[in-house]
Amino acid sequence: MVCDISRKDVGALGFALQPGSGQSEYLTIYGGLQLGLGLMFLWPAIRAADTRTMLICCVLLHASLALFRSLSLLRYSGFSTMTFAVTAVEWLIAIASVSLLLRRSTSEDSVCRRVCGLMG
Repeated sequence: MVCDISRKDVGALGFALQPGSGQSEYLTIYGGLQLGLGLMFLWPAIRAADTRTMLICCVLLHASLALFRSLSLLRYSGFSTMTFAVTAVEWLIAIASVSLLLRRSTSEDSVCRRVCGLMG
């Protein structure tokens, strides 16, 4: 098997891991999807021109996760410490992504102003 799925880890996030179907779903979402997203976010290492696009994707993805996780905290009760930790990490990634995107946009604007100044 590609990875060992611990019932304790799954339970800390509130999942009931059913043999067979549950294990397959968990492995697909938390294995396949995460691998695909990781490879997608590595793309700028191959093609630097796509960095801004990937940062936008990162902001959209992680801000959505953080927003819906936070909404669930307001709507439901009975959370484990793991749920609060995951929420904090999702917000940190979203905020860091926005910060990197803004920093990149600012540096691109200053480069554009320098180039435009040289041309004008």
